[in-house]
Amino acid sequence: MIPRSEKPMFYGEMDFYGIAGIPQISTMYYIDSSKWNAWRVRLTDRNIEIIAGTEVIRILLEQIEFIDRPLSHAVANKIQNYTKHGSFLVVDYKQKATIGHGNALFSLVLAGKKEDVSTLKHLLMRLLGLKADPVIGNLQPEEIRLLCLFATGMDSSTVILPLFNNDTALLQRTFNSLKRKDMVDDYASLTSSGMDVVEKIRDSGKVKLGTDIDNKFNELSSNWTFREDIPANTIANKILWKHENSSLSGFVQTEDIWKYLNVDNIGMAELKKLHISGLGLLMHTLDGSTVFLLSHDSSVVLALYGILNKTEDIQMRILFMFFLGFENERNLLGYIGLNDSGFEDHCYQMIQKGILDEKRKSITKKGLDLLYRKLMGDVSVLLEHDRVDRQLGEFSRLDRMKRSSAKKRVMQALQHKHMQMGNF
Repeated sequence: MIPRSEKPMFYGEMDFYGIAGIPQISTMYYIDSSKWNAWRVRLTDRNIEIIAGTEVIRILLEQIEFIDRPLSHAVANKIQNYTKHGSFLVVDYKQKATIGHGNALFSLVLAGKKEDVSTLKHLLMRLLGLKADPVIGNLQPEEIRLLCLFATGMDSSTVILPLFNNDTALLQRTFNSLKRKDMVDDYASLTSSGMDVVEKIRDSGKVKLGTDIDNKFNELSSNWTFREDIPANTIANKILWKHENSSLSGFVQTEDIWKYLNVDNIGMAELKKLHISGLGLLMHTLDGSTVFLLSHDSSVVLALYGILNKTEDIQMRILFMFFLGFENERNLLGYIGLNDSGFEDHCYQMIQKGILDEKRKSITKKGLDLLYRKLMGDVSVLLEHDRVDRQLGEFSRLDRMKRSSAKKRVMQALQHKHMQMGNF
């Protein structure tokens, strides 16, 4: 919508050589040089006012279709030769047809100082939005969306489909259309034309993209994290780093995760529900980077989140460290606010509570049960109690530790029984 007020808002007044009322199709081949006039042009939030002597011509902003449509070299050279100005602006607008009924497209051409042409173009684009761009205005919302996704490096159909309502046919049609318009190649890489469109959208500050595009644009900054085209496997987790236009990804064993994180540089961490099931952990660093952990094992994600959560109980954070195999990471102690002595004191208390075994080599059954209740409670709140069992994904590491603990208890019981029998 074009801004409205009771009194028109004045934006600027500039001198141009101009010509108006030319059928748009004519400008593709020829412009009559005899019709140029020296004008004073005023811009308000309602119209373009052309002052030619005592005559005032007004073109309502609602009438304008496109701004800055390119002309052929031959026509552009004639404009520059006649007006003696290297810069000009073409404005296409709707007007009642001179023959027949309805509206037809006409063109206004303004030539003048480079800074004046640039200022007028910028103001008109701000008022009208990107729909007035001759290239972007002819693109469908889904074409702009896909182009912007490709520009961020998201080129896997499994990642992009959710943003197209899982409509495979729509996604394929959109991709084919962008190829026909020479915006992308067969490998989803942007051509120079496609890159120009994306740059215009970025430079626009996301104004007036339309609700469909604008809403999707707001998702792009985080959607890169859900690239499951190279998913985590059942053995290793996947970590992705991103800073501005650079990104890096790789697989990391659970026990080694901490070696790849600069904990002192992590400013905030947040849990993310994945598209199908399971959880991811998005970490924002103090230098503006983002780190994303993707795992088939949601217990790993939740435990790491618990360690990073500075409001979490200190002994629960220590329990999470033992669970992930981080108990010997001394730099992690500083992150949770403990020195070696403080860590030993808390471990002793946890042994007394029956959460850790006496040798501190493993978590007891009581500790594992506490872990399970804690993890399930946290994720239940996150998922708003909506079928946690289906959305959570696997708890593989916790399940393995439970089985190992049960096996150990059975072996201890058999050993104790054997010793009793040996005493008879």
